[in-house]
Amino acid sequence: METDKETAASGEKGLPIDPKSVLLPKKEGAVPASTERVNAGILFEQETSAKLVPQKSSVSSSRQGRDLRQTFAPQVSPSSAGGSAESVPQKKEESTVRPIETYQGDIESLVQNKNLSVVSIAAAEAIRRSQTPQAAIDTTGVAMATEWLNWLGGRLAMVIGGVFFFAAAAGLLAYFFLRPVPSVPSNTAADAPFILVDDTKGIAFAEADFTRPIAMGAFNDMRKNVALSLGLIERIYPATMSTDVDDGTAVYTLIDAQKLLALFGPTAPQELVRTVEPAPYLFGAHVFDDHQAFLILTVDSYEQAFAGMLGWEATMQSDLAPLFTRRPRPHIKEEGLATSTPAQGTIVTGFTDAVVENHDTRVIKNEYGDILLLWTFLDRSTLLITTNEYTLREIVSRISNAPVR
Repeated sequence: METDKETAASGEKGLPIDPKSVLLPKKEGAVPASTERVNAGILFEQETSAKLVPQKSSVSSSRQGRDLRQTFAPQVSPSSAGGSAESVPQKKEESTVRPIETYQGDIESLVQNKNLSVVSIAAAEAIRRSQTPQAAIDTTGVAMATEWLNWLGGRLAMVIGGVFFFAAAAGLLAYFFLRPVPSVPSNTAADAPFILVDDTKGIAFAEADFTRPIAMGAFNDMRKNVALSLGLIERIYPATMSTDVDDGTAVYTLIDAQKLLALFGPTAPQELVRTVEPAPYLFGAHVFDDHQAFLILTVDSYEQAFAGMLGWEATMQSDLAPLFTRRPRPHIKEEGLATSTPAQGTIVTGFTDAVVENHDTRVIKNEYGDILLLWTFLDRSTLLITTNEYTLREIVSRISNAPVR
């Protein structure tokens, strides 16, 4: 009572009251935790720091009450009775929001829950990818690539087709104009008339191919390609080729002189062509100064042949070109009366009379006196046409030395 009185007296006097002095003194001995007194400040701190855990289900109200009591009335350790509070471990909060699934989360879940390793997961993923068909390629890109390839293929086909077309056309033209003319077997050609020759080369034509463009080109090629030594003579044996109806073998027939002269001289007078005997005649090349051509004919009328040759002189040189064409060597300034050197000596005069190897001849000369074309009668029945005096000299020499037959 005295104590209460003192307390009341102190309250009346306005002195501060110590909360500890209000509590009853602590009893000695073991006291249950439920009967322990808790400091009001500690209890307030625990209540403010506690959080309400969401309820998962409402199965039993007793369980909820027990959970709430555990949440809002945490146990206090015995040492808190002495006035010092310790922090109580809180239950881990669980969120009801479902987290976003990620590849990393899936891997962690598999490793934790199914005791799988990262290596086994990678192997399983590789097997799954190998069994899954690849994604379809972008159809737009495929369409563009296909269209471009089709365009390129069409252009390429057109170019290749054009090349083959022109190649076929060129081959066809070459077949008709540049095809090699079959040669006549050497045993078919008879012995050369008038003189002895060093070689004989035959050339055969089909009847349809014996035209001036084809025949003149073939004869000129043979003249240029004579493979004999200087001063020798090669006979060119022109023949037509046909097939024997009985055994199918090739038959070669010598082209007669009238047909050959008409080919060489399309503007030659007809009286000249008619006076020429079909045979014998000799056509060949003399190996001298780029292989010079010559033609020896037999005539049945000297007067008619002479008059025909005079009438042919105006166009003879152009008709016989390029087979009977001579290009003499260039001359220096000291030679002759010229003050300059012409490139090919193309300035020529008309036919003039000249005596060559004791024979009266008709010749065409250039300004240096070189003979470019001549014709003469070796006798009253033998006519010679050539391009130079050296071939005439060789033929006259061989006629003089020919054996008697």
